[in-house]
Amino acid sequence: MADVALLQETHLKVADQTRLRKGWVGQEFHSGLDTKNMGVAILVSKRVTFEAVVIVVDKEGRYVMVSGRLQGARVALVNAYAPNWDDARFMKRMLSRWLEGS
Repeated sequence: MADVALLQETHLKVADQTRLRKGWVGQEFHSGLDTKNMGVAILVSKRVTFEAVVIVVDKEGRYVMVSGRLQGARVALVNAYAPNWDDARFMKRMLSRWLEGS
């Protein structure tokens, strides 16, 4: 079993994201909408110690980025559902949000 899972196309409304909390999940970070479109999530197991420091969530449900300490080591967990074409604007916007949040 993985200690960290990255899910894409969760298609969950914000109100439904608690469905991601299964028995092994200790922490859940989700980017979703008020409609059942897109959505990404980062799930962290109860078996590991994770302290989130910065959380950046896309309001359009395309990415979630979390920095913090996983078992004492500094990490950045990023899950992005990027367009399937070379979209430099998307990447620039996402990285700018990350830099603003950290």
